[in-house]
Amino acid sequence: MEEIIAVFLFCCLSFHLAVNLWNLTRRGVEGGSEAEHQQKPQFVLAAFGTILFWVESFLYPVLVFSGLYSWSDVFPLQLHFMGDYGVQVLGMILSGAGYLLFWWSVMVRGRFAVAWSMKKDHRLVTWGPYALVRHPSYVAYFLLFFGLLFMWLNLLVVPCLVAIPGYFQVVEAEERMLVERFGEEYKEYKRRVGRFLPQPAKG
Repeated sequence: MEEIIAVFLFCCLSFHLAVNLWNLTRRGVEGGSEAEHQQKPQFVLAAFGTILFWVESFLYPVLVFSGLYSWSDVFPLQLHFMGDYGVQVLGMILSGAGYLLFWWSVMVRGRFAVAWSMKKDHRLVTWGPYALVRHPSYVAYFLLFFGLLFMWLNLLVVPCLVAIPGYFQVVEAEERMLVERFGEEYKEYKRRVGRFLPQPAKG
């Protein structure tokens, strides 16, 4: 099972890199936007957890392909229990869904990603995955964090989850900025579309 997960992660990471490079090239051609990060202490959790996630996502296939996976397969870090294969399959499903949602979000928003200093022609993206939830990229990360945990079943992955409360803080700051920028347009969007979960259709 470890080899299957390693190949799966390698393919996902490779395509993820390609999608992001393509998007950077496209945004450069279209005029790009300013920095997308705000250096404030409350964003440390999100940054730390996300960086740790990418490091561990890369580390897993490296350990498996190099024959060093047994180093991480030690008690009490590695979790073994009846039905753990099923949990690992669930992890692959969550990860696959997370990567697809993230790639979809990146391709749809293009150069109109939320930035802390947005250009005058910045548009509010409300189509594609943004018609389902207001922050699909962050939902994708949540799926990826739990997906990696369920695939690896190792307590080394647990610290990645600290990014989730961090992203809740990021969203609060972003939405205040978006209300200031777009006013009633964004307030109406908030009424129609859920933050992290789709809202039930209103009859």
